Amino acid sequence: MIFVDTSVFVIALRYTRDRHARTNGAFLRVLADRGGGVTSIVNLLELCGILSFNLNDRQLQALFLHFARRFGVRVLPQDPSGGGVAPASPRKSEAVRFLEKRTGGAVTLGRFLEAVRLGEEGTQPEFAKKLGISRSHLNDIEKGRKAVSPERAARFARILGYSQARLVKLALQDLVDRSRLKLHVHVNAA
Repeated sequence: MIFVDTSVFVIALRYTRDRHARTNGAFLRVLADRGGGVTSIVNLLELCGILSFNLNDRQLQALFLHFARRFGVRVLPQDPSGGGVAPASPRKSEAVRFLEKRTGGAVTLGRFLEAVRLGEEGTQPEFAKKLGISRSHLNDIEKGRKAVSPERAARFARILGYSQARLVKLALQDLVDRSRLKLHVHVNAA
C-alpha cells in the first residue's frame, strides 16, 4: 500500500506545466495500473479546498465524487457498502457538509448523475443514451423535476459501475423528501 499525499494530486490537476508534472503523471499511472494507492478523506478535502478557487461548484462536486476512480486510489475511510467514503460517525461527515455547502443542498441522485456526467466530460445526449433514457428525461432527473425508481437507480449503478446501495439510497431518499417526510433512508446490501 502506498499513501499518496495531496501535493501529488495538486500537481496533476493544477500545475500541469510544473517541471515534475511528467514524472508525477507517470507515477500516478503506474499506481493506478498496479493498484495499492490510498489517500485520506482529509487529503481529498484539502485538495478540494485548494482547487475551489479554480473550479466551479459542478466541477468541484465531480472531482469529489470521481476522485478515487480517476486516479485509481482508495480514499480512506471507505464506506463498507461501496458507496464512497464513510463518515466516522452517524452524523454528516465533513466531506458531506462541504459538498452540500458548495452545491447549495444535499447530494441527490440527480446531482450525483450530473456530477458523474460532468466528471466524464460527457454531454446530456451521450450520457442519456448510455443510461437508456431520453435527454429530456435525464435533464429532468438532474434538475430534480423527476424521481427515479429504486429499480432504475440500481440499473444506473450497474451501467455506471457504482454501488447499487448508494444510488438506490439516493433514489429512495428523493421519494421520501418529495413526500415531505422528515426521515432519512439507510440501505444495506443484502
